[in-house]
Parts: sequence; C-alpha cells; structure tokens
Amino acid sequence: MASRPKSRLRRALAQRPGLRLPRRFRIAAALIAVALVGLAGSYASFTATTASSGNTLTGADDWKAPTVDRSVIAAALVANPGFITEGGIYWVYANVTDTGNPASGTSTVTADVDNITSGTTAHPLVAGSYVVGGQSYNYRTVSPSVTADSPLTEGASLSYTITTTDNDSNTGSPVSGTSVTVDNTAPTIGTNVIDKSQLYFAGYVGQGLGYRVYANVTDGGSPAAGVETVTANVDNITSGQTAVAMTAGSYSAEGVSYGYRSALLTADNPLSAADYDYGITASDSANVSTTDSTAGSVTVNNGPLTTTDIQTVNKSGGTLGKAEEGDKIIFSHSWVLDPESLLAGWRNGSTDVVVRINDGGGASDKVYIYDSTNTTQVTLGYVDLARTDYVTANRTFGASGTASTMVDQFFGLQRAVTLGTASGSTTTAAAASVMVTFPSTSAYDIAGNAMANGAVVESGTNDKDF
Repeated sequence: MASRPKSRLRRALAQRPGLRLPRRFRIAAALIAVALVGLAGSYASFTATTASSGNTLTGADDWKAPTVDRSVIAAALVANPGFITEGGIYWVYANVTDTGNPASGTSTVTADVDNITSGTTAHPLVAGSYVVGGQSYNYRTVSPSVTADSPLTEGASLSYTITTTDNDSNTGSPVSGTSVTVDNTAPTIGTNVIDKSQLYFAGYVGQGLGYRVYANVTDGGSPAAGVETVTANVDNITSGQTAVAMTAGSYSAEGVSYGYRSALLTADNPLSAADYDYGITASDSANVSTTDSTAGSVTVNNGPLTTTDIQTVNKSGGTLGKAEEGDKIIFSHSWVLDPESLLAGWRNGSTDVVVRINDGGGASDKVYIYDSTNTTQVTLGYVDLARTDYVTANRTFGASGTASTMVDQFFGLQRAVTLGTASGSTTTAAAASVMVTFPSTSAYDIAGNAMANGAVVESGTNDKDF
C-alpha cells in the first residue's frame, strides 16, 4: 500500500528531530488533545432540561419522575390518621409534586398496600384536595374503596409504598409511606349523666328545660388509636336528637369529672314525669365503635315546686315565744331543692348562716336568712312573724359567737335553720300568732323547676313561735 505523502511540516520534523515548534503551535496541539480525550469517554452532565440562552437547543423533555412529599393512611371518614382495623375501609393519602423543568405533570399515583390488603399492589389515588390530621394532600384513594384484611394482628405496624408516573412516562421508585397500626379494640363508655343547665344536682330535668349529657370514654387498643367521636342518643328526651355530638374537654357535674359533654339541649314540652333512658356511641381513630343504648337514665320532674309549710321549734328548756340561741325555723317544700339555688357553693349538709330578725316598727317583725358573712341573702324568701313584739330593734343571730346553721333534712324536703348567738336582747311575744312565709322564685328544685310565688301560711293551731 502506498504511503501518504508527508506534509512539509512532517518532513521537516523528520529531518530535524531536535526542532522546537513555535509556542502558538504547541498551545493549539494541547487543546486538540484535550478535546480528543473528552470525546473518548468523558461527557458533561445536564442539570436542567431547558436550553441555556445563546445555545441552539430549542426544546427539552421532562426527565424526572414526580416526588412523594408525604403519605399517610387513615380509616375512612376519621380526622386522625395512622390507624386501621381488620376488615375496615381505609384511605391512602399522598402529597405529590412533579419537579421536572418544565414539568410534564403527574399522570398516575398508585399505592402498594399488599401488606394490608392482600393482592393490592397498585391501587389508584385520585387527584383532589384532601385534609387529614390537620395536613393537606393532593391525592387519595377514592373509588373503589380499599378494605383491610381480616384478621389482622392487634398492634401490628404495616408498611406500604407509593409509586408515581408523569406524562413523559418517567416512573419513580416506590416511596415508603408512614406505617399504619392495627387497632381492633373499641372504646369503653364509662360513667355518664344528664345534668340540667344550672345548679348542682345531676340526673334530673324538667320538661322544656335545658340540659347537657356528660360522659367518660376511653380507648383501650394496644396501642390505642384514641377516641375519635362520642355521640348521645337522647331521642326519648328531645325528639329527633339521635346523634348529638359530645366535645372533649374538662367538665364537672355534681362534683364528678367528665371528659366529654354535649351542647345545651332542651327537653321536650310536654314530657311526662318518668325515668327516660339515653344511649351513647363512641368510635376511635381506627373506626372501631361501640354503642350502649341504655348508657344511663334521667328523671323528669315537672313540679310545680312550692313551699308547703313554715314552723318554729323551741329549744329544750327555752322560753316559749322568745327567739333564743338553739331555737329552730323549719321550711318545708314539695320536692327536693337544689342547694346551689339557695346559697352558692352549698352542697347540702350543714352550713353556717346568719339569721336576722328585723323590728317592724308598727308592722310585723320579719325573719331573713343570710350567708355566713351576713352579706348575701339565702333564697328561702322571708318570714312574717305576724307580731311586733319579738324584738324592739334589729337583731342578728350567729354573726358573732355561736354561728347559726342551716341543714337539709327529711330527704331534702326541709331546710332547718338553728339560731346562733343573738346580737342583743329579744322580747317574749305576748300572744299566739300565725306566721306567713313568702318564698323566693330564685330557688329551684333538683330538676330545675323554679319555686312558685305566693304566701304560705303556717299550718296547725295558733301558737307562740320560737
């Protein structure tokens, strides 16, 4: 084969091996060598899919699959994620972003939940706006629904993955979501009561009056998903109210603490006096629920509440007709009064009070009952002694020295007030009389019925009081 003719440069180099090239030729040769090395196997990497200004590239494909920012599983229709129950419907949530530049857009999002629902390896998630556990998500399983296997082990932590594809067919690697825990144990409904909207005693209400339902509910899973909802069925008391929401909080009724309470409800009117059952339903965040249709009962009493009598009792060895330490005044009523309506903070039993007998001048002397500080009147009304000669000046009993006391008796149908130390001298009534008491309409019975107005005359024969 004939050899290629040598250029003059090559012939000159061959003839003079010691010849040194000019500097500009040496630099050009070095640059050519570098370029040839790059072509032989070292390439520049692209960090974006768009052309830079001044280049001739006019378009670029999306080379990057969508990313999964976060994902959770929640039982269907619950507010708090992370728990499911065997055989229960659940939803998979995911927040997906296509970060291509430009982004071609997310095409599909699927969930592999084979560990939870056997055989389901690519269940579709649908784009939308969803919120669970206080966070927003843009994909969720919708239809068909996904149902967990049954049985599933209580307390098991089950994993799943999310896979995404964009409109340029880029598919991401499966991304693990937050694992979900199995809770098959329903909540437990504990102590509960219906309480009228004011005062102290619980378990009673009157027709047309306000009341609330109180309950304690706990969830006993291992671990527990937590109580999700508590509702009360009070249809027997307030027609149509079969699922009244109860709100978590710190509440108290008749001195007992409760963790859930309903809004204020109104008993039907008319509503016959009787005992009425009510029910409570509780569900947890795994959508496991329990219902107790006869969780409790409430007594309806419609009154009317009246004062039925007023009497005094002379102490042993005392002077008849003279108000002295140890004498008693007894108020009788048609039903049990709520102590809170008589004196704030009173819970029945015995409490200190101050008794005032005020000189009527030319009119009858009168009796008033005040709290232990002698500032707030107890709402028993007042008593007209129907005579002017029990005191010649206003007197207090129990403001100093031995306190006067008030106590409930006869199953709560009576309030007995015992006089304490008198602030000054009293006189002895010259003759018998008939006392009259004027009740206060600010007193209520334990069902919330207000005291009827109107004078009540002392029963029995005329006698000297005290």
